[in-house]
Amino acid sequence: MKKIILAVLAFSTIVCASAQTGAGADFLDKLCMEGIPAVYGEILSLHADNLSQAVRAGEDAALVARNNLTQSLNRINNAVGILSGVMNTAGNAWVGNYDDAAIEGAITTLGYIVGTDGGKSVLTYLKIGSAAYVSGIIVAFKVWQASDQAVKESKNTLLLEGLYYSTERLLKNRNRKLGEGDPIPLSKENIEIIWNKLVKDEQFREQFRVYLADELQRPWPKPGFWARLWLPSDYSEEKELEQRKSEFSNYIGTLIVELNKAAKREEQRTLTYNALFDFKRRLDAVNLSTDQVLKRLQNAIRQLDRLEEYLPILKESLERGIKEKDSEELRIVRNRVEKEVKETIRWIPERGPFADRRKNLYSQLKQIHIAALNTLKENTENIKLLSKEPEVIPPKENERTPADIYQADLAPIIDKYPPFDWGGFGDPQGIKPIFESFLQKGQFQNGKPSAIFSGPEPPCYAELIIEAWEKEKYEAAFNIYSYGSIPDQNSSSPKTIEGYYRILLNKIDLGGGYHSYNSSSALAMAHQRVSAIIESKKAEHDEIMRWFEATRASYEKEFADVKEKATEIQNLFLTQFHVHAFSPGYRHPDARPLASLNPVGYRLDGVKLEELKIDNSVPAKYSDIASIHNTIEKCISKAEDIRSRANHLHKTTEVILYENEIAVENWDKLMAEVSPHVDEIRSTVDSLFMQSEDFNRAVELRNETSRHIDKLHTKLSSVLNHAEASASDLESTASYLTAMIKRLEQWIETAVQTGLLAPVPRERLEFKVNADIEDIFPEKIRAALVLGGTQYHYITESFKNSTKNKLESEFDRLKLNEFGASSFPALKTAFDTFIDQVEKLPVYPVENFVVTQKEESSVTINLMRPVTLAHLGEAEKVLQAFVKNPNVATWSTLRATGPVMVKKISEGETDWYRYGTTFILPKLNSADFDFALGQAYMAFYNRVRDALEEANAALERNNQQKISAGLNKLSPLLSPLEEFVNRGKKIYDAEITSNNEASHIAQIDQFIKDYNTSELFPKINEALIDISGGSGSALDKHNKLREKLDGIIESLEYRKNEFEKLASRAGVDDVKDFYDRFAKAYENMNEHGLYALLSNNWNSQDGSTILDLEENLRRNFRVFDQISYKITNLQITPAQKEGQFYSQYDLHITSRINRTRTVHEEKSSVRELLGPDKREKLVILKTLSGQFWY
Repeated sequence: MKKIILAVLAFSTIVCASAQTGAGADFLDKLCMEGIPAVYGEILSLHADNLSQAVRAGEDAALVARNNLTQSLNRINNAVGILSGVMNTAGNAWVGNYDDAAIEGAITTLGYIVGTDGGKSVLTYLKIGSAAYVSGIIVAFKVWQASDQAVKESKNTLLLEGLYYSTERLLKNRNRKLGEGDPIPLSKENIEIIWNKLVKDEQFREQFRVYLADELQRPWPKPGFWARLWLPSDYSEEKELEQRKSEFSNYIGTLIVELNKAAKREEQRTLTYNALFDFKRRLDAVNLSTDQVLKRLQNAIRQLDRLEEYLPILKESLERGIKEKDSEELRIVRNRVEKEVKETIRWIPERGPFADRRKNLYSQLKQIHIAALNTLKENTENIKLLSKEPEVIPPKENERTPADIYQADLAPIIDKYPPFDWGGFGDPQGIKPIFESFLQKGQFQNGKPSAIFSGPEPPCYAELIIEAWEKEKYEAAFNIYSYGSIPDQNSSSPKTIEGYYRILLNKIDLGGGYHSYNSSSALAMAHQRVSAIIESKKAEHDEIMRWFEATRASYEKEFADVKEKATEIQNLFLTQFHVHAFSPGYRHPDARPLASLNPVGYRLDGVKLEELKIDNSVPAKYSDIASIHNTIEKCISKAEDIRSRANHLHKTTEVILYENEIAVENWDKLMAEVSPHVDEIRSTVDSLFMQSEDFNRAVELRNETSRHIDKLHTKLSSVLNHAEASASDLESTASYLTAMIKRLEQWIETAVQTGLLAPVPRERLEFKVNADIEDIFPEKIRAALVLGGTQYHYITESFKNSTKNKLESEFDRLKLNEFGASSFPALKTAFDTFIDQVEKLPVYPVENFVVTQKEESSVTINLMRPVTLAHLGEAEKVLQAFVKNPNVATWSTLRATGPVMVKKISEGETDWYRYGTTFILPKLNSADFDFALGQAYMAFYNRVRDALEEANAALERNNQQKISAGLNKLSPLLSPLEEFVNRGKKIYDAEITSNNEASHIAQIDQFIKDYNTSELFPKINEALIDISGGSGSALDKHNKLREKLDGIIESLEYRKNEFEKLASRAGVDDVKDFYDRFAKAYENMNEHGLYALLSNNWNSQDGSTILDLEENLRRNFRVFDQISYKITNLQITPAQKEGQFYSQYDLHITSRINRTRTVHEEKSSVRELLGPDKREKLVILKTLSGQFWY
């Protein structure tokens, strides 16, 4: 009987009714799902070597791993922080200074998580998805670095910054995605925009001027160029202006290319900063330093050794349970496996230094778990059968069978006894929807966290249900609201499965009388059925407990994802707009005291769009030209001031409006991005998400800002339109006045060209007749002299009247008369006065002109007599007299007639050399005399030139006769000249030896002396004077001989000088060699050798002689054992007497006595005279200063 009961109990184990092998494995995986993230293990892998060394050194591996986690996260955070800082700084300073080494280190750190499996796991854990995300950040940063370098290569970076911010709003293509294409494209439209800004904006024009000069090294137009752009087209130099505009288009194109580089740099900075900011936000969302997680990791690492030692014991228990079909043993094994997975394996990262041990242990535990579940599954099938009908025990003969006894006596007791009612609720499956409803509301331990949940934290009802179910307090589980805590249940209570089991067994046993074999067998069958029923209830209980765990794990994961999304949205609003999005009761620690939708609404309240104070008044009348110019300048200045102030107002306001427009746009984009998630967040973790008071104020601020922006745009447009209209009126006035001054200048130029109006002083309105009154004839006829056309002439009546009419008509056509009457009275007065002066001018009776002589910078006017037809007739008679008899007298008479002006210079096409004077008649330009009287004059003038050329030809014939006589004188002198040349050549070609060197130099001296004193050469020179300008064989031969002679004399003089230099140089070398021998003889203490180098008559400046020197040298050489005699700074110069030299040197004598180790030194500066003695040997003749001995 006992064995049968044990067998029944062995098959009665608690197994999930739907358990399968795969489901069992999934259950273990779910237990690991919420364990430590794999990223921990990956970061630990960074320090695997250090970790192993630490463990071998006896340190706690868990503590080392914990420190490594913190250090690694800090390293990645620092890398992102460094790059973000560079981007943030670059936004405020174009020329940023940053640590290149730190940047490279940061990029290397990020490169790790792109290029390694560990890094990719980091990305997976951060929900970034792929390495391409971080690779994009690295590439974006490097692109920005390249853009930054391109900008810095410009010579004037700060200047480009000013131009960029002055124009980027006008030029940027905003209908494009950020970072794609060119932000400031090079197009005709953009070039035209910059050109118009150059014309109208003086401040921008100055910036561009500096850019043009410093960056492109191009000239800037004169100041008046820009004012001329406002003149009416009929008075503007349109061709020049168009040329200038075309030229400036090239410069503007170059600028736009530079600005595009700057814009790309700024866009790339924004893109990179946004990417880094997003990466930083994701990193900040990971709390790798949570003590609870790290402690679990630390404990799990410590448990690895214990688990490896316990694994064989666990396998033995499994084998025993399978062999004996002991469900209780198998259940213990199963639960122990789940406990080890939950408490140890779950908290060891899947990757990293402990990954292999975890994988091996987890694999073995899974196998054990599956084997236990499979065996329990088999037992479960048997339990199902036993709970309905126990196994029939065979009876003994001639007695009631155990089955008959069971069916008649025991089965009715079991059938009639009330079934287990699960705390009065009948079906245990009914707890599942109750449990799941609490999970859906977040009423479980990892549900709505207090950090973001508004109001008091709800009870963890899900955990209370689990606790109640575990304690078999089923009525508490179904009525969990009534319980704040779950009391322990009495195990003997009929409300527990075990208590119910015992009571039911007692009911059966109370029947008694079961002592026979068949009766005992019937009782065993009843026990078998009761045990199966109870075990099935336990299985249901266990299945629901395991369902609790799995379902809660799923909801924990779902809630974690939704909570993470809520936190992500919260961080987006907090970092971008300083507004938190959680419920009213929540206050983020980084949130500002007041809601600040930064930069929405930023500085908008400070924008004051008042009407610009505009003064566009101009004078009604003008007293002089200076006042008109002053008015023009004031109009331009006022217009520029109005535009400048309007531009400043526009720029400052637009910057604020633009910032707010972008901020509102970013707010709307963010709202559109997060809206799809709001309902899920509200229904899951925070019902009041994005409904806080601060958030609602932020929404209102966004709406109010949008309305305020529209109002400011309308008002700004009105103010700017009024300013532009006022500036345009002033510019129109300036243009009109400028045009009238230009017309006045045009009329003055026309009047001056007629010859009647004298040049008008600048800025003065003085119209005077340009006329000189001169005496013309002895009869004292007076007339006005003017420059008309190309020649000066005395005006005639017809000329005066036609010119006056022309000037009056032009004055009216240019509307100067109207301008003078309405606005410039002084102009009309000056004009009327001038016309009156013209009318009073005296006139000459006939057509005429005055002969002028044009010089390089002036014109000489002959006022003796004007050229007339009668005057030319008189001059023609004088010309004919010169032709008949060309001489000085007739030529002077011709010149005195007046029509022909002659220059006295030394060059020209036609000259006449006579008495040391060259008279020139240059060719006249026929265009200067293109009128009837002028053509008659040119004909006469050309006849004078012809007559002068004929006279010159006659003079040339006389010169040829003179040259012929000179050649006759030269011919007999050529033979003596040739002999003299040959004599010199013979001396030059002679062989020179040391024996005949002196005689050779004497021959050279004599030859040169003969050349200077011979009578031959004066005769030759006299003949050459007559031959001047001639040619012939005799002259050619003379020139060749003279050329040879000059070369011979030059060579002989050079040779003589060289001999003298060589002689001097040889003497100097001999003196140097002499002092070398003298020093050696002194050091060798060779008295006789020294005396041989001194003259017998040697003496010094102190009166010493040879005898004195002998006694001194003898004493010194006897006393000293060793003497050093050093001569330095030797200088030698030849003396006046041949063969003698002066010497100057520094002397240092060091003498030693070896026995006493005595050293004696003597220094002296010596000057001496050297020369040959009677035997022609070089000796010292006299010591002039100092001494060469002790």
